[in-house]
Amino acid sequence: MFYDSGELFDIISREINLPQSCKAKNCIAEGFLRYIYEFTTPNNKKMTVEYTLTVSDDDYSPYGIKAVMRDADNRIVDHGEIHRRYATLSECSMRMLMMVHETILPCTLDYVM
Repeated sequence: MFYDSGELFDIISREINLPQSCKAKNCIAEGFLRYIYEFTTPNNKKMTVEYTLTVSDDDYSPYGIKAVMRDADNRIVDHGEIHRRYATLSECSMRMLMMVHETILPCTLDYVM
């Protein structure tokens, strides 16, 4: 099952002043490419799994996937991430679509990829 709310969301942003001694390491940005599927557990609890594109500061394989599983109350139950795994955006998108069709959970993300 695919989720498509058809709604637009406001982006909240603000400027944060960091001290000069603070240096960013392993900066990862989340993109707007997202796949979501829902399933029901054997004890009738509705769960939602969301895959989101991540982009790292890597010249050769910048794309990765972040997976989050939430319960019906929107609490995070499980999560997983793989970074710097895909060279192209289409390769990453196809992998996320495959994971939706195969109902891959976040806890197995590292083993599947």
